[in-house]
Amino acid sequence: MAVRRTSSRVFQTSLDFDAEQSALVFSANWLRKTLPPVDADLERLLLQQIRELESIHGESFPDQVRGALRTGLLSGHSSVEQVAALFSMHRRTLTRRPAASGRSFAALVD
Repeated sequence: MAVRRTSSRVFQTSLDFDAEQSALVFSANWLRKTLPPVDADLERLLLQQIRELESIHGESFPDQVRGALRTGLLSGHSSVEQVAALFSMHRRTLTRRPAASGRSFAALVD
């Protein structure tokens, strides 16, 4: 219920779950707004935390995809669309990213 109240207050509309399409429409004027200044200390702290997390969970993207495929193959959810959804990306992006490191999605599936 907190999500609905927050969305109503921020976006001045309600959320529709299980809709055919997900979209957020806003005025192009928002694209011209300047961002607030960056807090250098906070940025440094967050980057340090990101590096620490990467060192703990530092798998490469193809290795992450391979791990998702292992689970997906067992559960029957291993299509490129389903794996892309796990990473919140379009299927074309999913197939491009491993290719950048010299691997194809099909090779990862094999």
